[in-house]
Amino acid sequence: MSEHTLTGTLSEPRLQKPKEVNSLVNQMEVGLKKGKGAGFGCRRTTFKLDGRDMEVHSWKFNDFDYKKYTLPTFARGLFTYRNPSSGDHEIVIRGYDKFFNINEVKNTKWAWIKENTKGPYEWTVKENGCIIFISGLSDDSLLGRGRMWIYRMQWQGRVGKTRAELSRHLRELNATAVFELCDDSLEEHILAYAEDQAGLYLHGINLYVPKFATCFQGEVQKFAETYGMRKTEYFEMHDVDSLKKFLEEAAETGSWNGKDVEGFVIRCKAREAPTDSSWHDWFFKYKFEEPYLMYRQWREVTKSMLSGKQPKYQKHKGVTNEYLTFARVYFKQNPELVKEYQENHGIIKLRDAFLEKRGMKGSELVKIENEGGMSQDESGEAAETEDVKLVLVPIASIGCGKTTLAIALSRLFKWGHIQNDNLPGGSKRPVQFARAIVDSLKTSQAAIADRNNHQKHERKQIFDLGSIGAGMEQRTTSSLRTPTR
Repeated sequence: MSEHTLTGTLSEPRLQKPKEVNSLVNQMEVGLKKGKGAGFGCRRTTFKLDGRDMEVHSWKFNDFDYKKYTLPTFARGLFTYRNPSSGDHEIVIRGYDKFFNINEVKNTKWAWIKENTKGPYEWTVKENGCIIFISGLSDDSLLGRGRMWIYRMQWQGRVGKTRAELSRHLRELNATAVFELCDDSLEEHILAYAEDQAGLYLHGINLYVPKFATCFQGEVQKFAETYGMRKTEYFEMHDVDSLKKFLEEAAETGSWNGKDVEGFVIRCKAREAPTDSSWHDWFFKYKFEEPYLMYRQWREVTKSMLSGKQPKYQKHKGVTNEYLTFARVYFKQNPELVKEYQENHGIIKLRDAFLEKRGMKGSELVKIENEGGMSQDESGEAAETEDVKLVLVPIASIGCGKTTLAIALSRLFKWGHIQNDNLPGGSKRPVQFARAIVDSLKTSQAAIADRNNHQKHERKQIFDLGSIGAGMEQRTTSSLRTPTR
């Protein structure tokens, strides 16, 4: 057992105080009026539980209000209900207090941390998934969106525990179990979780009290072992200087123990100021900027490309241009993967395929780029490659020679030439014109949209209808770049 004892422990559960919780709810209700007279804004969402005459209220503050000192509680994820017997409000789910990244606010600057926190400092790898809260109800059922994953877990037969026992245990502890759901089959984020690594990772047990109180990681891991849950690895350091050195060294590679990680969450004790004698549970995080900002950028530009839009980006221009060139060829060869990617599957597979071809880790590419070893495209757009298709859109009047010029260009360069006058009239002509342009791009590198195109809506038709007419496969292998002068 560690000498470190946080405010809440499994051996000494703290019960809710009705007066304290009623006061908290009353204060939050003041904030429902868009902060008038409260100094903060608050939103309440009501859920009726299936098969029960019970309503649960979810409370949420504006993100920018968490940097103020006027909130009645700093919990992110707070659910209450009114006990029908006593009429008192009760907390039924309690998330962590909002915690900030290093240097994000005054209280996460290293000078403040060194003066106003004390160890041991428990640090855990920042898992990359969705936060899930689970708590127990009086009928021995579980409350929480993630209960379906609890039902799917095979821990019951393995450790001889039932869901009802889990519910009763959490209710006796007056506590919420906090998990990270990491499951690439549900949705991919930035880091990969193989099938044998997917699931609910227990990383916290919080007491149902307005002032943040959480159990230390040794007890959390024992609880996970009892119920056969996945554990979040944690380690301890006893002084700020060692902690700072470790975090900064890990940030250089964006990895720990040979595995890419997004960063770390650090748990410790803090006080408001050196004159304050009251210590409380407190978290901060140390997120790695790179290569994860680059990975997110790759994900977003790929989605733009697949939707027929021109990818825009401001950072990592050189390597992102290379990545997009690779991605175009990748989807041209694997058109069946387009829909999967748009539904957040295959993101990591594509990224890893590019890195494997490049023969480097993401952190190594960032380092080379920072040292000036990689060219930058200042436009912030995808570099032109042989896979990029062009549509030339003249803006002209009748009899100025646009058709004569188009015929000459098409014969010289084997470009497509679509004449609007050759198509049958009627309301469907714009669609037929756009489809004919797209069809010509299947065999030509460029196409000329031979029409006056002097009105803005005519040019918009080519963009909008061209993307629709292209079909999913065509949109993944080409970008419509349209010079209008």
